[in-house]
Amino acid sequence: MMKKIFNPVFLLLIILLVPLLVSACGSDTMKASLGIEFTLPAGKTAAISGESLSIKFNSVTGDSRCPSDVICIWAGEANCNTVFKYKGVDYPVILTAGGSNPDSYAFENYKVYFNLQPYPVSTQQIDSSAYRLILTVTKK
Repeated sequence: MMKKIFNPVFLLLIILLVPLLVSACGSDTMKASLGIEFTLPAGKTAAISGESLSIKFNSVTGDSRCPSDVICIWAGEANCNTVFKYKGVDYPVILTAGGSNPDSYAFENYKVYFNLQPYPVSTQQIDSSAYRLILTVTKK
């Protein structure tokens, strides 16, 4: 004799959970942890676990960094348009990578270390969707 494969409770759980899983896959928000480096693609948001902080990397608004295969008089810099959301309030922040700028940003009681990738090469154009912020968030 064959047993029932699906009982009604199991079937109901599947019906309720599948849409949640599908919507989570398309989410623009990822989880990150304090003190652990993570990569944030352009257009995505990272929510810092256990904190009232998230960081959205909107875009690179300018990249004049000296290509790695060229000798330049000036190192150049890149401006990263981000939004830090802290305790429900949005704070627009421009993170400037390269040049004489520090590779960190102090925000509230956090320190955000960052690096913009990829680094330019003179023979290649960087597509705006290829940019990634490599971030580590720590508490001061």
